[in-house]
Amino acid sequence: MHRLLVGALLTVALTTRPAPAQHMNEKDSPCAGVSVTSDLTSCLVKAGEAADARLNSIFRSIREKVDGADGQRLVAAERLWIQYRDANCTAERELYQHGTGGPPAYLACMEAMTRARTKELEVTYAVAAMRFVSAFLIAASVATAADPSRVDAIFAPLTDAKSPGVAVLVRKDGKTIEQRGYGVRDLRTMTPIDGRTNFRLASFTKQFTAMAVMLLVGDGKLRYDESLTEIFSDFPDYGRTITVRHLLTHTGGLPDYEELMENGPWSETFQIQDKEVLTLLKQGKPKFAAGTSWSYSNSGYVVLGSIVAKVSGMPLGEFWRQRIFAPLHMDRTLAYIKGSNTVPDRAFGHTKRAAAFVETDQSSSSATLGDGGIYSNLEDLAKWDEALEKHTLLAESKMKAALTPVRLADGSAARWPSAPGDDNLNPGKPVAYGFGWFLDAYNGRPRMWHEGSTRGFGTVIERFTTERLTIVLLCNRTDLDPIKLSLRVADLFR
Repeated sequence: MHRLLVGALLTVALTTRPAPAQHMNEKDSPCAGVSVTSDLTSCLVKAGEAADARLNSIFRSIREKVDGADGQRLVAAERLWIQYRDANCTAERELYQHGTGGPPAYLACMEAMTRARTKELEVTYAVAAMRFVSAFLIAASVATAADPSRVDAIFAPLTDAKSPGVAVLVRKDGKTIEQRGYGVRDLRTMTPIDGRTNFRLASFTKQFTAMAVMLLVGDGKLRYDESLTEIFSDFPDYGRTITVRHLLTHTGGLPDYEELMENGPWSETFQIQDKEVLTLLKQGKPKFAAGTSWSYSNSGYVVLGSIVAKVSGMPLGEFWRQRIFAPLHMDRTLAYIKGSNTVPDRAFGHTKRAAAFVETDQSSSSATLGDGGIYSNLEDLAKWDEALEKHTLLAESKMKAALTPVRLADGSAARWPSAPGDDNLNPGKPVAYGFGWFLDAYNGRPRMWHEGSTRGFGTVIERFTTERLTIVLLCNRTDLDPIKLSLRVADLFR
């Protein structure tokens, strides 16, 4: 098995030639400087054999935890790991603690690949082989951290087969490594949650509204500095200084439409529509002068949705479908409009009251679109994540504006309002926000993220772009904290 794994490493080295890893220099290898393929292979094998005596105690420990062929594969992997020095001690320790969940899938893959390709080995670059060994060590660290049993240990205790729950997506290096549902879509059918279950995204939707705006700017049909009164000629005079950019970054100062709804006719069954929100805002007064402060604004994103509809000449949901969902084959994602369409494989929202869950799926503001009206699922959101990474919809240069934290008109950094509120996550503290994305780091790790919270649902997407790590949680119950849970998953990849 040891020779097979070495052969697999050499084979992939020829075809992939990954960049050198940060954790280990080529000179650290026991076979550095060997330039002939046969000598290199011999050196690698001898180095592994020479290490056997001092590794016996470690191997015995592994065998005690994983029996049979799986244990032998872990032993072989561990020999390679330590053979190339202690380049990644943290990951090494994690492998010791692998437990009974089975070996990382890449070992079985390597073995199968080697059986098919060993006779075709024609490696001519020893340095490339050394580089792949380094990349292998890092991949081993990631695979160990992403062991499904470790992710499962976070979520399995939170729900059961008769309760609403959560859908979990983890992607690393452009691939889905975990996609799983816990609990049920609703308490009437008791259908299990899976990767195709559609949840109301709530404010997770805002990144799609922002993308729609950016696409129209790219089309030359809209400008970031265009004011509300230029777009809606009947908007009050206070809209002259509020631009599209202000709305995208929550610095426009629009009044909260939910507050303006008080004493109005709206209810769970008679819900406010986007055009009615615009009417209320025309009757309201600004919270502050545009650009002088920051306040999370659902009003701003409802208005952005109306802007997309007016400028494009089609309903916002149709624009999303034609320009985002269809091109990315997000075939089950949609803007839900009651009476006009239905949500396939729909999860219904729930709230825990006393010891029981009650279905609490809709509110008087659930029909608005730009601020939170999309339903989606793990399978489609994996495609969304891939499109963001590959810049499928928008060139990287044009996406930079969305990933630049807003600064106020006086050049100062934005802050959450000092007064606590439902949409105020961190009163008085600095906030980094671009176009539809929060941009503050987590423990020094750069990220772009957004949460969503509405009646019966809680959602979050965390994209650690420099690590190529994405975590999505979709909950159809409000007693779980998707932000905290997603960061517990992120901690597995430290």
